Amino acid sequence: MTPASAIFGLVFRYRVAKTPLQAISSRVCASGRAAPWRNFHSPPTVGGSWRPLAVSNVGALRNACGDVSYIEASASRSMTWAMRRKNPRVAATRSLVAAAGQDRQLLVQHILVGPDQEAELDNVTAIITEGADFGEMAEKYSNCPSGKKGGLIGWISPGRTDPAFDAAAFSAEVGSMLKCQTRHGHHLLKVLDERPITTIQQMTPTELQKVLESGPEGTALHQFVDVREPFEMEIASLPHFKLFPLSAFNEWAPMVTQTLDVTKSTLVLCHHGVRSMQAADFLVSQGFQDVKNVTGGIDRYSKECDETVPKY
Repeated sequence: MTPASAIFGLVFRYRVAKTPLQAISSRVCASGRAAPWRNFHSPPTVGGSWRPLAVSNVGALRNACGDVSYIEASASRSMTWAMRRKNPRVAATRSLVAAAGQDRQLLVQHILVGPDQEAELDNVTAIITEGADFGEMAEKYSNCPSGKKGGLIGWISPGRTDPAFDAAAFSAEVGSMLKCQTRHGHHLLKVLDERPITTIQQMTPTELQKVLESGPEGTALHQFVDVREPFEMEIASLPHFKLFPLSAFNEWAPMVTQTLDVTKSTLVLCHHGVRSMQAADFLVSQGFQDVKNVTGGIDRYSKECDETVPKY
């Protein structure tokens, strides 16, 4: 499996309604392999909350900072990590951490050593304090696979990693280093940056119609993303939308932050609103600040706003 295909399987987590839906398009099983594509016109069968991971997060978080089944969300529903482990102390810790840092994500790098190697980590800490590069020390001493990337875990959200790791990271200031201990061993972590957590907004077809009819000045405030397939766009399309088909995800995803403006309002469209929600989740995970999913997709737009748009 190529890195790109791994990304494809991992990022497409999305929140769905409580009502059971039909046919999931792609998900990751416990082995990390992407399930085959199914009918992408139909919503998925799986209910619950699926959450995206930043592309760089997966390996390090899986091995060093949290629970495999929770972080990869391979078959989870809306249960939390703490609920599945039935540990009220863990649940309480996660609640406190989430309350303290619920409005932000952190960019973190770390060095992990074994449970009996705290003295070695203290020596590494002293070397870094004297001026050594954190990333180089991570490559040399960390037991976590993230060491190959200078210890970079990526962006983490509250409640997504080990409770002790969460508590340490979200209590730290940007630029600071601190130690913590988890069931994996001893960590030296460094907070590199922080950013606010963005939520996906839902846009009705009527609201989209107003934007499309607002003229050049109005449409210039937005960027328009259509994640359907090329043949679908040939059947029915709306002005201003550019094609980013999910079948070509491996091609456009790695460069999406260069292709699109992460600070600009981004409207995401598909046939029924399911694939667009998947893509919207991915865009949010990559730092896009204003993402709107068109509810019901172009099918609902045709029914409610413009009957001249072909149905299929």
